[in-house]
Amino acid sequence: MGGKGFDVKGIGNSISIPCFFFFLSRFFFFFLNPDLFLFQKTLSFSPLSRGHSVILYGFGSKRAILEKFAATTPSSACGGVLVADGGAAGASGRGLAACAARALGVSNRARNASATAGGGRAASAALEALAEVDPRAGPANRLLVAIHNIDKMSSSSSDADTAALAQLASCPCIRLVATADHANAPLLWDKRATALFAWRWVDATTFAPPSNLDASRAPALLTGVGSGGAGEDGGFSAALAVLGALVPNARAVFCLLAEAQLAALDAVREATTSAGGGRAASSSIDAAGGVPFDHLFRAARERFVAPTEPALRAHLAEFRDHGLLLARRSAGGGGQAAQQGGDELAIPLQAEVLARVLDEVSAAFA
Repeated sequence: MGGKGFDVKGIGNSISIPCFFFFLSRFFFFFLNPDLFLFQKTLSFSPLSRGHSVILYGFGSKRAILEKFAATTPSSACGGVLVADGGAAGASGRGLAACAARALGVSNRARNASATAGGGRAASAALEALAEVDPRAGPANRLLVAIHNIDKMSSSSSDADTAALAQLASCPCIRLVATADHANAPLLWDKRATALFAWRWVDATTFAPPSNLDASRAPALLTGVGSGGAGEDGGFSAALAVLGALVPNARAVFCLLAEAQLAALDAVREATTSAGGGRAASSSIDAAGGVPFDHLFRAARERFVAPTEPALRAHLAEFRDHGLLLARRSAGGGGQAAQQGGDELAIPLQAEVLARVLDEVSAAFA
């Protein structure tokens, strides 16, 4: 061998054993894997239409397979596609339920049910509204939900979020397709959740290296919010979808924070205009720093929406999970919280988009 590796003679021009077995594995993968061949080539909806959810597992990145399937889904099988990234900070089962209800046009029905039964049942009301959608009425009543790295979402989510995701998958109008990378992914769900998911496991070994999107990606539920306003509408639609699933007190806290942030940006803009001879100030959140936590707590307590600090922090944690909040510890020198040394809070939306969200929320939930 002499360190040069053993070559197989008679196969091409001295193809080494590792290359031979690699190409052989590719042959078996693409041509002798009927499940994946059916899934990738013919885009069969048969397991989905029979009430099963499909999950792709195996070595290598499966993002390209899932995105191709979502992009080429026939309109005769599904009326819409919702893609989420399970590894993003804003991904949650309850947030997905709210987005699905909005995509299928039942968000108003869910909102009315939540208002009747109490704001704490917002996610449950959305799931109940989705369960009443009849998929036999046509493709417009069916939604494909594609989730990258669902194992990451389930491992970092609360039990309530996992239960909401499983209940979403069991809705007749929902077709769930997901990918999983961890070898112990089946252990993430209990017996009840596994029964609701009704997984059909498909070996999708690709040996493909992780893409840049696997390593870093903006929150999928709030495309454009967590990335500072990128996206077609700057995160406007996604923010409304998440806020629609929150309890009334949480929405009230969000409105208080938005009002304080817009007021701070207006003050900076006026000061810059006066000093610069009409030069407009930036509308980004960095222009005015952040809103002090103590300032927001006083306003929330006066409005009776968060009587205690733990209650307010619980709402803020939910905002942060959905990519609707940035928080940092003030180090002094700038911002409204500099003198207090407390937390600075900000909503990562441009001022124009934030004003539109505030107007829409105020009008819809008045």
